[in-house]
Amino acid sequence: MYEGQDLAIDEQYDRLYAVSSEICGIYTVDLQSGVGSLWQFGDECAYGMAVGFSPSAPYVWAGSSGPEGGCLFYYDRASGDLAGYFDIEGEYYSNYTVASRGVQVTPNGNVIYKTTSFSSQRLGIIGLSSLYVSVGKILLVSDSSGSSSDKSITFADTRTGQPCAPQTFTLSSSGSEPLNITSWKVPNQANFTVTVQDDLGNAIDTSSGGFVIPGGKDYTVTVTLNSSIAGSKSGTITFGTNDTKNRNVTLNVSGQVGTPVLKMSTQSIDFGSIKQGESPDAISFLLTNTGTSSLNITDFDVSGVSTEDFSVSVKLGFYPYSTVDTSGGSFSIPAGQAYYIQTQFVLETVGAKSGTIRFNTNDDNNPTVTLSLTGEVLPSPDLTISISQVSPQYAVYIPGDRISMVATISNIGAMPAVVDPANPIVVDINLGDETAYEFYIPFTLDAGAVIERQISFYLPEPGVYDIVAIVDYNSVVVQPDYENDFAYGETLDVEAAFGEVPGRSGNLPLKLTDYDGTQVTMKLTGGGMGILDLYSYYDGYNYISITGSTANSRLEILTANSGAEEDDGRFTLSGLTVGNSDDSSDYTSLGTVEAKTTDLVGDIFVAGTLGSLQIGDVYGIYGQAFLTISGQDEDGIATGRPASLQFRRVVDLSINSSVRIKSLSACCWFDLEDDTDLIYAPSLGTLTITGSEELNQPGDFQANIELYGSDDGNTSTPTLSKAKIANNVAGSEWLITGNVGQVEIGGIIGNLDTPWTLDANRIDELKLGDVLNAAIYAGSKVNLITSERWQMGTINAETIGSLITTGRTGR
Repeated sequence: MYEGQDLAIDEQYDRLYAVSSEICGIYTVDLQSGVGSLWQFGDECAYGMAVGFSPSAPYVWAGSSGPEGGCLFYYDRASGDLAGYFDIEGEYYSNYTVASRGVQVTPNGNVIYKTTSFSSQRLGIIGLSSLYVSVGKILLVSDSSGSSSDKSITFADTRTGQPCAPQTFTLSSSGSEPLNITSWKVPNQANFTVTVQDDLGNAIDTSSGGFVIPGGKDYTVTVTLNSSIAGSKSGTITFGTNDTKNRNVTLNVSGQVGTPVLKMSTQSIDFGSIKQGESPDAISFLLTNTGTSSLNITDFDVSGVSTEDFSVSVKLGFYPYSTVDTSGGSFSIPAGQAYYIQTQFVLETVGAKSGTIRFNTNDDNNPTVTLSLTGEVLPSPDLTISISQVSPQYAVYIPGDRISMVATISNIGAMPAVVDPANPIVVDINLGDETAYEFYIPFTLDAGAVIERQISFYLPEPGVYDIVAIVDYNSVVVQPDYENDFAYGETLDVEAAFGEVPGRSGNLPLKLTDYDGTQVTMKLTGGGMGILDLYSYYDGYNYISITGSTANSRLEILTANSGAEEDDGRFTLSGLTVGNSDDSSDYTSLGTVEAKTTDLVGDIFVAGTLGSLQIGDVYGIYGQAFLTISGQDEDGIATGRPASLQFRRVVDLSINSSVRIKSLSACCWFDLEDDTDLIYAPSLGTLTITGSEELNQPGDFQANIELYGSDDGNTSTPTLSKAKIANNVAGSEWLITGNVGQVEIGGIIGNLDTPWTLDANRIDELKLGDVLNAAIYAGSKVNLITSERWQMGTINAETIGSLITTGRTGR
């Protein structure tokens, strides 16, 4: 321990108690085991200074010091639990501590402690009965309210000449020594009278400027407000003491003496005659207190005012002009200030209106006040609008459709809607936020009049539009109800649809401009309807969904260069869905997709079969792209003709086809994502990777192939008939259930760490280039293998017909 201060031995519990100026508690040591522990102080004090106990008393006591004074903590000797603490109210100075330097516990449980401060040493006693006896000279001050914190008294506002109840301060000498009061000064007697009484009610002479309060005694300072003279009064009682914490004391007294005077701007308000629908300004009664004391408003009553006719509120007459709470029926207006009783004509129903506001005041000349409200609400016209007979009714709307409807405008009010021809009523028919049709009513509409107007307009670009009809858009007619000036009709879903669109004859094309200016035309012939998702199109994404198509349907996406500098003449397709991907009973097929100048950056899903696909570049812009051809009926049997797939460049694409792929071609195929590209199908007729001088692609192929064969038992046709790769084949797996016809690879085959693997039942012919690393597995036979060079790999077959290598052979 740092700077050990005190210790004691408790033989009853075989325990050593010790404190130091560094630990915040009692450090205890078991004398049998030598094991120590810390009984923690509370947060009130800091450093341990002294420790003491009595064998016959239940507690062990620890003295401590802290920046605001000392503390005595006491613990249960048996359990070590902190039982409580006492503040030491001794002398102290800022930034110095009162240190409890010694603690002794008498056999009967009294605690004697010694304190040391910057200037003196003292003894204190904590007794059994009071448990706390203050030492020294201590002043406590409280006022009539019992508060001991603010040291101030404020008299209630008092009328001139009216007696006011005295208020008091209590000066308590709570220490053990006499408390000296010196330099006693009181306010001007014209405002306040001050007297002092001892605890027995005897008057104390303060003429010498001071007096003494014995230890443990309470003296009363009585203050009386002089109400004979009006005005705002304030003063202070000041004195000094020998309590070092309260060397100089100031007690504040204040009050207001005077007479309230109510001045009213008016006692009646007439709003006149106002039409329903108009917005009259609020009118207020101004209440000003021109007197010299608070004006008390009581029994504030607005029950004589119907809320259907008038609204009433009380506002401050000065910033921030907030509303005054009148729920209790009373409020006060300070001397020299003004409040507003604000009233508003509601105009809810037609007819003459009146109401009264009543309240009482403490102004002798206005003990009871009645304020009156009057006004007349005149009838007015009330316009309504509705729309009906919207036609034609299509399941799908497309841009350019002509829509017609009937707009009906009625005056259901009791008065004519008088219209100046130079400022006619405006009627708007909106589609969403835009005006589709507008017309005018330049003449007066009598009460009960009805007008019907046949209107029509063309639908704009794709989107979802609410039909909204608005009468009196320019608000030239004063009306009681503006909500029925609006009418909401049907919601029109305008689609970017093409092909066989319900309600239209023939096959409709869809023409649009891509984000870079490319002119795009979409056609769907042979059955079915296509929809371009315009919500995503405007963000640069283009999703097409096709329904109702068959194996004879043909989708064409044609592009034309607009001549713009940034126009590349190509269209980007983010996804194509044929049928419903969430419905396993949907077998919608598509015969042909002709889109050579369209690039795919997402997925293609076909619920049924896909005869032919010709598309440009394919790349998974956000990861792997997928081409899925479900092609199965409800029994899970693949149906329809095989698919022919033609791409330009391929990056990160996987194909999952339930039907045979007749042919698959691309100029190159790269797998750049972590997910492995995979061609998964029953069988594959021809795989061709050609390369392209124009695109500077030699013809690499980096996908895995898994062909699981057919269930028809036909083994005469190879599962993989022919594969021709112009350049390199990466370390990948070709897993073929069945036979392989001819495989020709012109470049480097495999990687140093990963072989190119071909696993099949029978392999007719392998014509290989530079074999870096290959693994060939044939369950029955490999007829012919030729290679330019064979550096590393494995050939495992029951029979090998011929193996020819023209270059160096490795291992």
